[in-house]
Amino acid sequence: MFIHDILYIEGLGNYVKIHLACSSRPMLSKQSMKAIGEKLPAGKYVRVHKSFIVMVDKITSVRNESITIRQAEIPLSRFYRDEFFKLVS
Repeated sequence: MFIHDILYIEGLGNYVKIHLACSSRPMLSKQSMKAIGEKLPAGKYVRVHKSFIVMVDKITSVRNESITIRQAEIPLSRFYRDEFFKLVS
């Protein structure tokens, strides 16, 4: 797995589920969203919800309160909305 293969990351308590472009099955890793977010390159990945980090280049569409990456619909929370739009504008 390479960092550019990551579509989005989903938080699951003390674990994260890493959804990859090259696999239909996500990887599970024992670490926090904060810890994994600090390892990702700034500007390429953005947190859009307390439970989701997305790769900006992989976004298919953005609607009012959701982001689509491939067939996955990911919530866009009000708390992270401003930071998200600053990055993608």
